[in-house]
Amino acid sequence: MHPEIAIASNTHKGATAWRSISESPGRQHRVQSERQCDALHVFELRAYRFAERHAAMVQQEGKDNQRKPRYVGAPMKSPRDEVTPAATYFNRRAFLQGGLLATSAVVTGAVYRSLNGMSTDSAATKELSGVVTAEGAGADGFRVAGEALTPLASIAHYNNFYEFTTNKDGVAERARGFVTDGWKVVVDGLCHEPRVFDLDDLRKVAPTEERVYRMRCVEAWSMVIPWAGLPLAKLLERVRPMADARYVAFETLLDPARMPGQKTSALAWPYVEGLRLDEAMHPLTLLATGLYGHELPPQDGAPVRLVVP
Repeated sequence: MHPEIAIASNTHKGATAWRSISESPGRQHRVQSERQCDALHVFELRAYRFAERHAAMVQQEGKDNQRKPRYVGAPMKSPRDEVTPAATYFNRRAFLQGGLLATSAVVTGAVYRSLNGMSTDSAATKELSGVVTAEGAGADGFRVAGEALTPLASIAHYNNFYEFTTNKDGVAERARGFVTDGWKVVVDGLCHEPRVFDLDDLRKVAPTEERVYRMRCVEAWSMVIPWAGLPLAKLLERVRPMADARYVAFETLLDPARMPGQKTSALAWPYVEGLRLDEAMHPLTLLATGLYGHELPPQDGAPVRLVVP
């Protein structure tokens, strides 16, 4: 079953999502997946699964590492001389801009992954053709002022992708050899012109634009990533959402045989998310098909992923 999406209103029941299409060339076998995609369902589900996610991650981390999570039990105490001085903490941005430190961080990360048996393979994929500056973004396109791009090695080897594993450093190894050839996407629900898109069709919807976005996580890490892709709004314009459409629901691929993380209870599978229609139509909301001018590697969401800055 492929990733799915549905365009829905706050009253529409049983809207079908992006129905799956067989990966076998020449076949277009729909797997019907009738789902309630009204606003209450989507956003209650988001809140419910977000709450469940934390508890499941704690439980799964204990299973994966055969130990209790670090934050269960008595808190660890640090000697005063190990506490970062306030002046250093509040000036960390200026500190991190040093080129020597940036280089050291890349080298240290690579050494750490190597010594701990983690993947250090490159994320070599096909180069994207025809990448243009984002429309309406000025001569320099979308950029993050004053911050260097995160090295590709870090982007490709530190990933949140629970379908493979909850271990961020282990996703690249688990996703090695993941094939997405022949995938198709069905866009339907509350739209006037539901359509089937293969990957080539998606690239023809609009020119591939480079967008440099900062991704910040509540887990206290961030990356500055040069994505490439097309605005989600361009795709939705092709299917012409109906006047009473208010929300867009997304559902991940369900394939435990190739995505071993789906055999665990880390999340309720398949994972479902949603956006308000105005969020989905915002010019910064991107369907990314690549990064650093090349196609997405599997561990970063190949062949296409949603990026909402």
